[in-house]
Amino acid sequence: MISVSRTKRNTLAVHHVSLLPQKMRLSDYLTGKFVVIASRKATKKAIKKGRIVVDGELGLTSTWVRGGENIQLLAEDFKQPKVPFNRDLSIAYEDEHIAVIDKPSGIPVNGNHGLTLEHLVGVDRTTISLSGQLPKPLSAHRLDRATSGLVIFAKTYPALVKLNDMFKRREIEKFYLALVMGKITSKGLIDSKVNGKSAITRYIPLRYAPSIKYGGVSLVLLQPITGRTHQLRKHLATIGHSILGDQLYGTPTTQKARGGLFLRAIKLKFHHPVSGKLLDIRVDHGKRIQSFFKAEDIMNLI
Repeated sequence: MISVSRTKRNTLAVHHVSLLPQKMRLSDYLTGKFVVIASRKATKKAIKKGRIVVDGELGLTSTWVRGGENIQLLAEDFKQPKVPFNRDLSIAYEDEHIAVIDKPSGIPVNGNHGLTLEHLVGVDRTTISLSGQLPKPLSAHRLDRATSGLVIFAKTYPALVKLNDMFKRREIEKFYLALVMGKITSKGLIDSKVNGKSAITRYIPLRYAPSIKYGGVSLVLLQPITGRTHQLRKHLATIGHSILGDQLYGTPTTQKARGGLFLRAIKLKFHHPVSGKLLDIRVDHGKRIQSFFKAEDIMNLI
């Protein structure tokens, strides 16, 4: 095995292996043991990158565990993005454990991309303190690349673990504003599967504006009860009210809307993962929606 002395990365978490009935490969046993690498694919990737240490030695895919071992998860060796980025990040809330960022549209939250919000948060050291246990803040959930608005980042490992659990238990309320084609006259609930999984969205109409091009435009407040990929976009399309600017699920007419996707995460309501304090974090509705409706009218309704 390879000595861990070759790496200077910090330890994020430690897991002790209880006595096993039979030996197991490290990748099989470790899946789900650490929140930040919950899947088998992520676990194997962490092993390949040298982030797993078993009793002081770097774990390999050929490593076996039998019980009694101490397994460390090391911090990832983050690199700054190759693409320069000069836009200042807007921070809606920050303390020593978490930060809530107002994500611009057009940028993915994380993943294998040249530029992501996680990259930007990591290099924006004037606004995000890196004093927590994590080597850089990590996102606790995602927004679509085309969607703007609030994203929660964890700055410490305990906060990340708790936030992941809160999302699984649906303890974090999320609210979005969307501009959709057509007139919606009453509130309702959409309960239809997305990608084969149950999905539920509540919607409340807030304003309506006549439009020759779109047959009228409705401003709606959306609350996803579940968190499926593209849930809001798919659900609105299924009831005949595609979101303006939606290139995937919109109609030929709504796809031509200028200014990108008119969908914005404007409110998060949840208990702080460490202090337990109730947080109600909001941002404004954005300039694109303002072009249809007055700012003060919208904010009074949220």
